[in-house]
Amino acid sequence: MSYIEYTNLISFTESYPSDVRISELDSQTLITLTIKLSRPRSPGNLTVKDYADGILSGVHATLSRSEFDQLFGVLPQNFDLVREFGEYFGMMLIEEQVVAASIVFSAPVSTINRAFDTIIEQITLDNYTYIRPQSSIRIPKELEGVIEHVFGLDTWSFRNLSHPLKTPAFSANLSQILFESNSRDSLGNQYVLPKEVVEHYRFPYDNSSNGLGLCIGIIQLRGGYSTDNLNKTFSKMGFSNPPNIVVAAGTNNTELPLTDAQSSWVNEVMLDLSVVGGAVPGAKIALYFASNTFSDTVDFPNVFNKAFDDTVNNPSVLSFSWSYQESQLAAIPYGAGTYFIIVKKFWPDHWS
Repeated sequence: MSYIEYTNLISFTESYPSDVRISELDSQTLITLTIKLSRPRSPGNLTVKDYADGILSGVHATLSRSEFDQLFGVLPQNFDLVREFGEYFGMMLIEEQVVAASIVFSAPVSTINRAFDTIIEQITLDNYTYIRPQSSIRIPKELEGVIEHVFGLDTWSFRNLSHPLKTPAFSANLSQILFESNSRDSLGNQYVLPKEVVEHYRFPYDNSSNGLGLCIGIIQLRGGYSTDNLNKTFSKMGFSNPPNIVVAAGTNNTELPLTDAQSSWVNEVMLDLSVVGGAVPGAKIALYFASNTFSDTVDFPNVFNKAFDDTVNNPSVLSFSWSYQESQLAAIPYGAGTYFIIVKKFWPDHWS
């Protein structure tokens, strides 16, 4: 198939500040990009977002993975079309994420420029470097309606979110605790165990199983955990066996010595594991590690894809609790915003 006629997929109209430096990006620079395929509408002509809104309003039932695939799964021939497109221009296929409706490629800038009829530029501002297509990302007419978005070619739009996120700040105001806890540390200070929170809010699961049979996925932005520390933590909580924790994507990074920032990332991971494991100790916990920056426009959305596409662990609950407000996430372009719609509404009763 020859690709002659092109159409705009994404246009860039924002003007640059006067102190921006723009230069041509080295043609041999390798870029990893994710092509997000368009999902079909349901038999009732509903988009994924339409259906998800209906779940929240009580109109539609929640869907199993197989039911979701039947309604909104991408047709195999559309994957074939995108794969052939990549092969035609010599892009290297890295991964196909069927459930997440995505294909990951890697290619030098010169190849990407030809494939998407664009010119990728390097943009420098305040000693930070970004990339963005000169005016638009374009796709062949044959792929119109097949490709929804392309991630990885524009980091400029993420510049305000591009620096590593900070671990949330916590305040211990015991007067705000809504129920009494009998737990005290070695200095006599009161604290609340996860199982006490579960009991207080009557968390809806079978107490006899403690979450047995469930898999809870946790999205993590860098960091890692110490098995020895967790074993001691769960032992103090009164559990004879720690939860089953698996790293389903990325790396458990606990190499020493850690910088202060890295220690904060580890603290975030340890906090999440202690809370989730303390609340449902019988559940399996699957960790999905990504780069700690929203400017990584491939790794960040792909870590959600990994969770969606994980048919080995099959998480039915997904937690993403790093401290960014939805108003800040709104700065991410529409295609990426789609991920957050799906993430928050795919399992609507289990969002943290």
